[in-house]
Amino acid sequence: MRSTGFVPLPGGGIASAVRVADRRGDDAGVVAGRVVRRLRLTEKQQGLIQQLIDAMAETMRKLDLDLRLRGAERRQINQLRDKLFDDYLRRALDLLTPEQQAEWKKLHDEPTAKQSPAL
Repeated sequence: MRSTGFVPLPGGGIASAVRVADRRGDDAGVVAGRVVRRLRLTEKQQGLIQQLIDAMAETMRKLDLDLRLRGAERRQINQLRDKLFDDYLRRALDLLTPEQQAEWKKLHDEPTAKQSPAL
């Protein structure tokens, strides 16, 4: 499963999650902090993206439960989760300015030892 790049915390928002995760040394927090800083996300953008992350997490939880109850194979579940992730990522990218989208592409394309960041 791909990581959203953010550590959603109830009521904390992206900025709060980044600060907490960065202090703990979590990879997701480092990625999230790097994304927020490099893209210069506004508080409004962070809030809207956090709403998408929360909605995606809830939708994935329900999808997993529903598919498991129906006896779906892990491969099928993963394929549907990937489609759902791609949809939410596209929606998050639509919230960015053209300049932020260009910077996200640069950040995403940077070679790393780990997975590229996602919104």
